[in-house]
Amino acid sequence: MSVILGLVILLMIMVLVTPIYLTVDTNKSNYMAGIKGVVQVAFEPEDFTGTLLLPFLRLKFRRKLQFPAKKEGSAKVRKKSGERRSLNLETFTLIARLWSTFNCKRLWINVDTGDFSTNAQLIPILQLLSAGNVRLTINFQGLVSLELSIENRLIRCVGPLWRYALAKK
Repeated sequence: MSVILGLVILLMIMVLVTPIYLTVDTNKSNYMAGIKGVVQVAFEPEDFTGTLLLPFLRLKFRRKLQFPAKKEGSAKVRKKSGERRSLNLETFTLIARLWSTFNCKRLWINVDTGDFSTNAQLIPILQLLSAGNVRLTINFQGLVSLELSIENRLIRCVGPLWRYALAKK
């Protein structure tokens, strides 16, 4: 019993410390997410297929999107409430703190606005904003692309969630 409990605790610690990543590359149609060394899921947007890659096993899956048919006469009428729910300060602070736990490994945005004069005016601004692993570029060929690679560890999210839970009490 204690061995099983020890393995469960070890697995929980491993999940908290192991990096979780998301990679988006529109040039190569490469969309991946996973936990490094444990699991990797790659999506192909053309036919909504994916590959689940475990260190010892590779699984392929396919999902077709099926939109439900609307039934005639079954439209539900929603009542509009007079008051609108707004984001309170604690929730906004939680979102900001969770956002700051993510580490951007690479961001490259290549844009064409379609207007030569606007493109020419944006070049110096985007050059000033580009720094380190963030690269913003303008092209004149009509291409739009994005390369994004972000990473996070769940252990970094524990602190903001803990503070939020304590503030709610």
